[in-house]
Amino acid sequence: MTKMYPLLPQCMTDYVDLVCREIRLAAKSFQGALLESCGRSHGLSEVYEAIEAIHASGLNNWSLDLISSLPHQSLQDWEHSINEAVKASPAHVSVYDLQIEEGTLFNKWYKPGQSPLPSDDNAAEFYRMASAKLQDAGFAHYEISNYAKEGFQCRHNLVYWNNLPYFAFGLGSTSYIGGRRFSRPRKFKQYREFVEQFESSGGVIECPQDSTEDRALDVIMLSLRLARGLDIQAFSQRFGAGLSTLVCKALLPFVSSGHVVFLNADGDILDTEVIKALVQDSRVFGLSRLSYVRLTDPNGFLLSNEVIASIFSALPSGENSQYRACLCNLVDY
Repeated sequence: MTKMYPLLPQCMTDYVDLVCREIRLAAKSFQGALLESCGRSHGLSEVYEAIEAIHASGLNNWSLDLISSLPHQSLQDWEHSINEAVKASPAHVSVYDLQIEEGTLFNKWYKPGQSPLPSDDNAAEFYRMASAKLQDAGFAHYEISNYAKEGFQCRHNLVYWNNLPYFAFGLGSTSYIGGRRFSRPRKFKQYREFVEQFESSGGVIECPQDSTEDRALDVIMLSLRLARGLDIQAFSQRFGAGLSTLVCKALLPFVSSGHVVFLNADGDILDTEVIKALVQDSRVFGLSRLSYVRLTDPNGFLLSNEVIASIFSALPSGENSQYRACLCNLVDY
């Protein structure tokens, strides 16, 4: 989890003077007991002090992080944290569900869905509450875990979610260039060896290019993180109408259940029977009338793993794809 370091007013002013234009505040919670229970190095007073320092600096482009499903966290606790986040007036809010990873102390202390961690039903209610309250407060739910005031979407992360190329530097960082992904070592000794080898090879790194199937799965998975969803026409042009048809057919059960919607070029949500007729139409004409497909908010986003897994299983390489083997939790990406 991201750490929050003390932020003094003078430090904040100095950052702004150095042309700092964005701050991300890893508050996580507005309950001191919950911060302590999840091993945070900061307390509640430091959260409020940091918020005051940001406001005093005059910087309005700042983001606040919250985590739900913490040990002993109640719905009342979560509602209080959401309300306090809104009162703090950030331009952007990120809301993540606590993930218990193997090999961590949390994994020894707690098991997902078991007390003192909230139940799965409560975790879903946390998500619904955040979505409703933040949107009521004027934040657009533009990505599965992110909310922003108009003009303050995270351009940095949109590069990832739009599957655009990027360079990254430092321990454990991953770059994506020309359809190829490569990661740098996480430990310093191996990282130093990596740099030395990189220099001796004349700046050449051997890494395989993603297959067409994996690139298609990448586009699907990342696009469905976004509120606007998957651009069916762009996907068809890049990967073919046949693959698009398979994707659309795999999504039909989720249309009936209310977790997925299809839109036409005018942005209108299409009726279930109309979608079925268009998808079953063997002519390209039927597919051409579908513009976007997206997950509904909040219930579709909550079921995102199941939706994505169903698509992967329906595609030709679904069983063997690297994404089939390591499907990440989209709600907490």
